[in-house]
Amino acid sequence: MAKFDDPEAVKVVEVDETSCLQQVHDGTADRIENALRRAYTLTLPTLMNATHVSTVAPGKVKAAAVARTLRETLGEKCPATILRRHERAVLFLDADSASEIDLD
Repeated sequence: MAKFDDPEAVKVVEVDETSCLQQVHDGTADRIENALRRAYTLTLPTLMNATHVSTVAPGKVKAAAVARTLRETLGEKCPATILRRHERAVLFLDADSASEIDLD
């Protein structure tokens, strides 16, 4: 689980099934059996120390995560909510990834 106060800068993480499927969808793996199962990731404090943060979230598979990022209470339950604390964070979406955002 991502922590807002993680003392490490970089970690090795296990890649979940959804992310493995995304690798196939994006063409970085030809089949799920060939998807990366472990990856390096920057921790949240490392990301938050950047001068600018740009996040690109394309596709329908990202819609629920985008909606949670924008709606949920700031906290580690939805780690991406921390981006709302960064004064120079920009979130780039397409119509599919923005489809669960209620703008009314």
